Amino acid sequence: MHRFQFIKLAVAIGVAVFAAQSSAEQLTVLFRSGTALTGAIAEPSIAWTTVAANGAVSQFDYKISQIKTLSLSKSESSVQLIQVRQLLNQLGDPDYHQRELAEAQLKSMGGQFRATVESFADHPSYEIRYRVKRLLEDKIFKSASSTRREVDRITLLDGTNWEGEATNFELTLNAYGKTIRLDRQKVAGLKAQSQKQTGANAVAAEGQPIKVDLYHRFEDFINDDQKEFRFDQRADGSAFALNERIDDAFVSDGLKFKNVEQGFVGVSPFSFKYEKLPVGGKSVGLLGQKRGRNYKGVMEITFCQPGNANVSAGVYEFGTFIAKVNFRRDMILEAYGAQGHLLATVEATDQKCVFAGVKSNQLITKVRVLSNPYLKKIERMIDDDFAIDTLRISKPIPTRVHRLNLTREVALQNGDLIQWAGLNLKNDSKLNVIITKVADQNLSLDFPLEEVSSVYFARSIKSSNAWQALLEDGSQVNVSPGKSFKSEQFGFEVKPSDFVGCWPAASSPRVPVAGDFGDRQTAALIVFPTCRIKTASVDFGADRLSWRVKEKLQQPLQLGDKDSDEDPTPQQTAFKYADTLANQLPTVWMRAPRIVPAVGNFIYLTDGQRLAFGEGGQFELKDFGTRTITVAHRQGRDKTIPIKNVYSIQFAEQ
Repeated sequence: MHRFQFIKLAVAIGVAVFAAQSSAEQLTVLFRSGTALTGAIAEPSIAWTTVAANGAVSQFDYKISQIKTLSLSKSESSVQLIQVRQLLNQLGDPDYHQRELAEAQLKSMGGQFRATVESFADHPSYEIRYRVKRLLEDKIFKSASSTRREVDRITLLDGTNWEGEATNFELTLNAYGKTIRLDRQKVAGLKAQSQKQTGANAVAAEGQPIKVDLYHRFEDFINDDQKEFRFDQRADGSAFALNERIDDAFVSDGLKFKNVEQGFVGVSPFSFKYEKLPVGGKSVGLLGQKRGRNYKGVMEITFCQPGNANVSAGVYEFGTFIAKVNFRRDMILEAYGAQGHLLATVEATDQKCVFAGVKSNQLITKVRVLSNPYLKKIERMIDDDFAIDTLRISKPIPTRVHRLNLTREVALQNGDLIQWAGLNLKNDSKLNVIITKVADQNLSLDFPLEEVSSVYFARSIKSSNAWQALLEDGSQVNVSPGKSFKSEQFGFEVKPSDFVGCWPAASSPRVPVAGDFGDRQTAALIVFPTCRIKTASVDFGADRLSWRVKEKLQQPLQLGDKDSDEDPTPQQTAFKYADTLANQLPTVWMRAPRIVPAVGNFIYLTDGQRLAFGEGGQFELKDFGTRTITVAHRQGRDKTIPIKNVYSIQFAEQ
C-alpha cells in the first residue's frame, strides 16, 4: 500500500510540457491498438508517392513539420491504385496485345476499383471508352466486391491534401524518454499536435442550474448555426447506396452512429415524403440484425471532434425527424450529458412523422432513439419500427466524456491515450504503464501523477438494487431510502432536504425541463418518462415515497385517432422503493440540479457510485495502492475498496 501523499498535487494538475523538443516537430502517433503517443519524429521528412488521374506517378519528400494529418491504409493498396490507373491508360495503347492484357488484368482485380474505372468512362480516347464500357458491363466484374479502396491520405498544414502512399515508411518516435521504431502495420496515422482541448465543457456555466428545452415543432428549433444531415449523400457529395452502413460516414462533421444491439445504422429504402415537412429522400434506420428485427431497437448517436473519431465531443442542440410504421406515441428521444445523466426525454407525437429536439446549456454527448419503456409498463401494445431523417446539430465541442465502454486506458493531461496491459504505482508517486501493440516488445513508461488525467480499470459494471442520491458536491452515493437516507458503504446519513435528488441506482436520472422549479410552492418534482409532476408535499416513508399532486406537466403532444382517449401518464401518487422496474420509475428532485463539470476529481465505482474528492468534495482519497484504494467521507468512516470494484479515477484539469 502506498500512502497517497501526492493528492494535493493531483488535484491541481498541470499540463505536461516537452520543452526539449521543438513544437514544429511534435506529432501524435495514432496506433491501431487505440494508443496515441505524442513526441518528436527523428527523421526530417517522409517519402510520398501519388498518382494523377492519367496514371502519371509523382514522388515527393514532405518535411515532418509540414504534416497536419497522415492516415495509413491497413495494406499498401495504393500501389494497386497506381497500377489500375496505369492499366486504364494502357487500354488505349497502340499495341493490340497490350490493350487486351490491360483489360484482362483489370477484370481480374474485381470491383473494388470500380469507381476509378468509371472515372475513365468519358476519356477522350474512343478505345479507352469502349473497353471501360465493356468492363463495366462484364458479369464477373459487376458481381465482384465493390468495397471502397484503401489508400494513404496526407493533409499538409497549408490545406493541400493527396491520396497516395507513404513510401518506405520508416520513422522513429522519441516520446517520454523512449525511442520507438514505428511499424506501419501497427500505426494508423499521424497528426500535428494541436492546442490541447481542456475538456471543461461548461466552465463558465459550472454550478448554474441545468436548463433544458424540448421541441416538437421543427420551425421553433432550427437556426442558421446548425448543421443539417439528410442522408442522401456522403460528406464528399457522392450518393449513398441503399442499406449502406453510415456508422462513421459523418465523422468529418463530428457525428457517429451505432446500433446498440447487433447490426449497424444504415441507409433505409423508406423515403420520408410528408406534406409541409422538410423531409424527403433517403432516411436511416437500424439494419444488419436478424430477419424481422431490422428497424427495431436502440439507435445511439454520439459526437466527436470533426475529423477525429477518437476525441469525444458534445452539442448544445440536437433534433431529428422520426418516422414510424404505426403512428402512435411509441418512440422517445433521450439526450445524455457527459457524466452519463439523462438530460431530457422527448416523446414522439401520434403522427407518422414527428420532430423531437433538445436544447441544453450543458453539452449533450449522447442521444438515443428507442421505444417508450413506460408504455410497456402499462402493457400497451406498441410498434417499435422507426427511421430518422433531417437531423440537425449545433457545432460539436470537444469535451471529456465519462465512458461506460469497458477498456483499460490511461488518459494523460496532454490528450494522449494509452491502452494498458499492466499498471503499477511506484513509491516515487509515478504510475508505471505497460503498453502492448506499439512496438516489437511491450513498452514500459513512467508518468508522474500530475500528468495523468484519468485511469480506467476496465471492470464490469454491476447492477445495484439500491437508490442513489445526488449530493451538493456532485457525488452520487448508493443509499437505503426511508425517513432518512443512509449510505450503504460509508455509514453517513443524509436527510431528503439536504440532497439534490434521488433515483433507482439501476437507471439514469431524468432532469427537469426549464422553468419547472420557478414556483417556490413546489415541494419536489417527480420526473417520469412521460411527464413531470409538481408536488405540494412529498413524504419519504419507510418503504415508499408518496406525494400530493400540485400540477402535472405533460409534453404538448398532438394525439392521433387511434389513441385519442388514452392518457399514458402515470396516475399513481406513490411508489415503493423496491419496485423492480427501475428504468420505468421516476427521479425525485428536491431542487433544480446544477451543472457538474465534465472534468473533476471523481472516483467512479463499478456499482454506479461517483465520489467527489479533493477541494470542494465531501470525500478524501487517502491511499492509492496497486490492489486497493482508501476513501473517507468527512462525516463517515474510512473505507478500503478493492481495485476490482473501481471503474475509474478522474483527475481535474487546471
